[in-house]
Formats: sequence, structure tokens, C-alpha cells
Amino acid sequence: MAIAYAKIFPPIGIARVGDSETDWFLAPESPNPKDSRPEHFRDAEGGLKRQAARFRIFAFDEDDRVVQEITSREADIEWTVALANKKAAWFPFASGTTALDWFNATVGKPAEEVLGAPKKLGLPAPRNPSVGMSNHQQGQLGWSPDDRRRLEITARASIRGVDRDLDFGSFCKLSGSFDGDEVFLGQIGSDASGRLIALGGLGKSRATGLNGADTWIRHYANNDGWHDDVSDGLVTATVRLHNGGEIQVKQGAWVIVAPPDFAPETVNLVTAYDIIDETSDHYKIPRPHELPPRDMEHVEFWRDVYPIIRRLDGYSWVSDIGLRGHGYSKPGAMTGDRLAKLANPDDEEGASVRRTIGQIVRRPFAWYLEDKPSAKEERIALEQADHRYMPPLSGDEGDTIDGHPKTWLTVTPRQYAILKAWASGDFVEGRREPHGKPELHGGEPTPLELTQAALESCTGGAFYPGIEITSIAKSPRLYSEAFRINHAEMSAGDITSAAGKKALASYKKAIRAMLSLPPSDPRNW
Repeated sequence: MAIAYAKIFPPIGIARVGDSETDWFLAPESPNPKDSRPEHFRDAEGGLKRQAARFRIFAFDEDDRVVQEITSREADIEWTVALANKKAAWFPFASGTTALDWFNATVGKPAEEVLGAPKKLGLPAPRNPSVGMSNHQQGQLGWSPDDRRRLEITARASIRGVDRDLDFGSFCKLSGSFDGDEVFLGQIGSDASGRLIALGGLGKSRATGLNGADTWIRHYANNDGWHDDVSDGLVTATVRLHNGGEIQVKQGAWVIVAPPDFAPETVNLVTAYDIIDETSDHYKIPRPHELPPRDMEHVEFWRDVYPIIRRLDGYSWVSDIGLRGHGYSKPGAMTGDRLAKLANPDDEEGASVRRTIGQIVRRPFAWYLEDKPSAKEERIALEQADHRYMPPLSGDEGDTIDGHPKTWLTVTPRQYAILKAWASGDFVEGRREPHGKPELHGGEPTPLELTQAALESCTGGAFYPGIEITSIAKSPRLYSEAFRINHAEMSAGDITSAAGKKALASYKKAIRAMLSLPPSDPRNW
């Protein structure tokens, strides 16, 4: 079968920082992986291993169908990665609709226009406002992009070949500078098949006293004079076949270097995959054949419902509220005989439980930016903005407040439709898939599985502040096709620039909680 072009998968890969200078592990490459061994995540000295994102190249034919994965056996592959951390040079963190408004106001615009007169675009002053400040000709404050580039940490590197050394400090490292000081953002290498392996930084943040800024942490997300080493950027490749000729690699991929995942088996109720999938369908973003939309004509329990209720049970490991409701033998535990009843559309006891769940699931409210809720929808949202409805978790606008709908998390509109169909009995049991088993022949994951695995381990809400990505994930302007970041609109550092600048204050509670647990507790792994 003739090869027409190639693509990189996953389209969005997730690496994570860690303080181990010697050890790392691969990010999940199949949905629902299971590996909770402490040694998988920590080195011999107790250091937190970095999570590496691995990228592969798949060939496609003229009908846009997958032909095969291309490795070093068929071709000479050269990878290029460009990373950046632009937080200190960009605007302060904002949550929810505000972050979306700011993103849509700036995406695709030159920095001269955005920073030259931010007030015109409805934006506040940028972080570190003393750097590059000038009086705009219309009397409004503006900032010089050239002067503010010293606040951007940028790095770029290319590699080719197989089994490239990933020891710390190797020549494939990606380092930039912040106000003249070197900052290590990560490094790249390759495996025995020539696939790219991308690692991030060591989880370091630093106060520089930039332009006399004090070094106290005064905000959980915005602290002038500080930088950290999370980043994001483009992944591109050149493929030259051994038998001659070059294959076009369409639209590169993206790597996001995020904070660690301290509870990797606890999947968020709403994942980044859910958010991007929902956004792609709603805004009719082009869907490639290899990433088909989910079948919403027929709801299946094991395929559609079980992942949602299993995630609710998972909160019992990390939340006292979750433990009270979903812990072992608790009323909300979805395990054992109860699970079998819930999976059977003809079981009367299961039907009663399903109806109860359907009545207490909070309805999504103003989920899309352009939504204009009716008076009835607003009334329902106000009534459901309290702890009687699920999930009892904070939303995009901060800690939960009774009567304030946007401070309460909701499932996505699609998840809500699935749960309502299940509650009413309009579903079939379907087939239960093996746990974390790749389906591609030879045991290697498919492009779809790689895409799901990368993003199902990421938070899709609440975006206050978000972890791997913020609420800009709901903007259709972010994508060139479903799940693929638009390289024409976005540049390295644009994803994490919207995040908190090292949410150090937010980590204090997590660190304090972990220190109170014994080392054997899974929550410490």
C-alpha cells in the first residue's frame, strides 16, 4: 500500500517534571494503564522520576487510512523539539470564561499588537509590568515585546538515530535563560526504534528579584520576579526512507511539560480528552479517520458509563468527601454485585439506583463560551449549586459557594447525556475491554489509543487553575484538527503561558497532607 504522508502521535504528549536527575518513566501509552508500584515513580534515593512523552510516526495512504508505524527500520528520522516558558512575559492567570476571552482576544495576533495596547483588547497589565513599560501613543500603557523577551525561556534541539543517551546533562538538553540566568527545560533522546523521547525539567522554581521585585509568594498563581521550568512546544520530524525519498510529515505534534501527577491511578471525572473531544464535536473541528467521534447513537455501559462512575469511586483514595460516599461498602461504591446490577438494563434494583444517580447529577451550565442560558436553565443551575448534587467539587471560578453555579464542577454535556440515558434505561451492557490492553496487531498501541492515553491522565476541569492545560482547551481556535494543536496559530510556550506561575502556595496543602501519610500509603506514591 502506497504511503502518501505521515503524522506524529500522540498529537499532544504529556511530560512531567521531577527532581530525579537519573531516572524517568514513560507516560501511559494505552488507556487505563495500571502500575502503582512505588519504584515505578521514584528512584533509589526517593527522588521523583520525570515522566517522559514518547512520540511515534504513522504512515497514511491517499484515503487517510493508517498504513503502518514508521521506525528506524524503514527510515532515517530527525526530530526537532522547541520548548518555551513564557509565563513571566505574559498576562496573569485567569480562570474560566475570563481565560477563554483573553485567549480568543490574543491568539494569532502579533505580540506588538497585544502588548502594545493590552487595554484595547480587554486585557490587564502583564506580569512583571516594570519590564519594557512605555507610554502608548494614545495615552494607554504599553509594553515592548523586544524588551520583554528576556522574560521568555526558550530552547530548541534536534536529534537523529536510535538509542540516544538520555543521561542528565547530555548534549541533547534544552536550556534557555531567564533574565540572563540559565534555566534547564528538559532533554530529548530516542529509543531503539528511533521514536522520540522528550523529558521536561527538574521541577525547580526560583525568585530572581527582577527589577527589585520582592521574593515573597503572595499569590497561588501570580508572583512577579519568579520563574519555573514547566514548558510546552512544537514537535516536528523529517522522515527519509532508506530506499530513497522523503515522506511529508503533516502538522507536527505538541508536548506539554506539566507538574507531577501524585495520584496517577486516580483519573479525573472530566479529563482533557473529554474536553477536547466535546469541543471538537461542538465546533465541528475536522475529525481525522484515525480519531473517530464517539458513538452517541447507542450508549453502552462498559464503554460509556463505567469510565465515569469508576472515576467517581477513585476519588475515595484522595478525598475525605469521596471516601465517605464512594469508599468500600459505602452507598456510592460502584463495585462487585452492585456494578453487575448497574450494567444490566433489566435489573430492577439496578434501575432504582440508576434513577437516583440520574436525579442528582448536576446539569452542565453555560458550558460553551457562546451559551446564552434561558431563565429556566439559570433557575436550575442556581438550585443545583450546592452539595446535594454531584460532583461535590469546585468549578472553574474557585471554591464552591452555594448558589454560585460556576463554582461547582459539572460533567461535560456529552457525559451528562450518557448518564441520563443510562439512568432512564436507554442503554445496552456492551463488552468489557481488557484493562489497558493495546489493540493494534503486535501489541503496539494505535493512534487513537496513544491520543486517549496521553489526555485521559490530564485534568479537564476544574480549570482553577488547571494543571496540564487551562480552560483555553475549550477554544476551537486552539486546534487545526481534533486533538492537534494549530502550529499556524500557536507558538512554543503559548499553552503554559496561561497557567499559574508555579502555583507554590497551592502545593503547600498537598505537601503537608503527604507528609502526614506513611511511606507505604498509595497517596504518597
